[in-house]
Amino acid sequence: MRFAHIADSHIGGWRDERMKRLSKESLSFAIDEIIRRRLDFVVIAGDLFDTSIPDIESLRMSVRNLERLKKEGIPVYVIPGSHDFSPSGRSMINVLEEANLLVNVAKGESSEGKLRLSFTRDEKSGALLTGILGRRNSLDREYYERLDYDSLVREDGFKIFVFHAGVIELMPSAFSKMGAVPVSSFPKGFNYYAGGHIHIVKSERIEGYGPFVYPGPLFPNNFEEVERLKEGGFFIFDNGRLERVPIRIKRVETLTINCEGMSSSWVERELKEMINSLDLRDAIATIRVKGALSGGSPSDINFREISEEAERKGAYIVLRNTSAFVSREFKEVKVERLSPREIEEKIVSEHLGTVKVEGVDREKERSLFMALMGVLSEEKGDVKKQDFEDKIAEEGMGVLGVNDK
Repeated sequence: MRFAHIADSHIGGWRDERMKRLSKESLSFAIDEIIRRRLDFVVIAGDLFDTSIPDIESLRMSVRNLERLKKEGIPVYVIPGSHDFSPSGRSMINVLEEANLLVNVAKGESSEGKLRLSFTRDEKSGALLTGILGRRNSLDREYYERLDYDSLVREDGFKIFVFHAGVIELMPSAFSKMGAVPVSSFPKGFNYYAGGHIHIVKSERIEGYGPFVYPGPLFPNNFEEVERLKEGGFFIFDNGRLERVPIRIKRVETLTINCEGMSSSWVERELKEMINSLDLRDAIATIRVKGALSGGSPSDINFREISEEAERKGAYIVLRNTSAFVSREFKEVKVERLSPREIEEKIVSEHLGTVKVEGVDREKERSLFMALMGVLSEEKGDVKKQDFEDKIAEEGMGVLGVNDK
């Protein structure tokens, strides 16, 4: 049995068109390799798209690649991730399944308070696939809590559990603030646990379970991932042997400078010297500047000129991160630096319980607030204004469990 395990391609996620193009090329590269190796099937562990309704060009490119697999007789099994899931059910995953381009294996029914998952059988290999979809703000945790394990364990055959969540025992310390579920929440006895959501490359066996595998993103999805991973990739399971296939469309050159106690003129001069010392031809150049200046301010540095110099040397694109770069005066008055996500969570926590709702405890209230924030943070993209407003309203009501009909 031979299959590919892909996760977190987030097609359409990059705003910059050059990076968005590389993300799409990474998917095409993966499909080329899957077809070349004549694999039995493909598993996508969530977040094929960056949103439940992607832009037209991202959708068109994805459909072309899925059609290539269908033509070669290579089925695709998928679960919705926290980005391409929609509480209203109006996800592009559903549309692609109706078009017979993929099969959503996160299916089951609730009975007597238990969630009973059903298996999808791959006709060629006989593999049995099932799984749990991903939801924003760890709202998928309740699915694991209600899971009927007995029916899953009893089934015989080569079984694959597809999931889009962090596993507490496998989480790196840098990801500790992300929601996760314990490994005990998963049914035992599966031959392969195909993970997504946590953008790390990891394969680990846990007693009583088959390997838990995270392939990392198909292409880095933000500055930090470009800098840390430098490439995308996916795993191939080949009759018990795991092989990671790297995808490096462009090489990455990283420039990091600690300007603590330095002047703005020194930083600018140092950056220019670093750029001149590197071979940047057709490379993604990342520039990270951190620390507090002793004199001048970050605005004194001509980053545009620095980027233009890198592009004259042939750089494909220059990405810059200055979130930890401040002047000495700013550092002295700055009390707390929080990400937008942390600010949201702090504000929600401060106002929990302000309005009493019968049957809703503080934890449930927090989950509802954060889920609504996730819905309201979606970007409009190429969708018509009225369609987008209807979508947001429907997803919001889905989070609240309200039926407008």
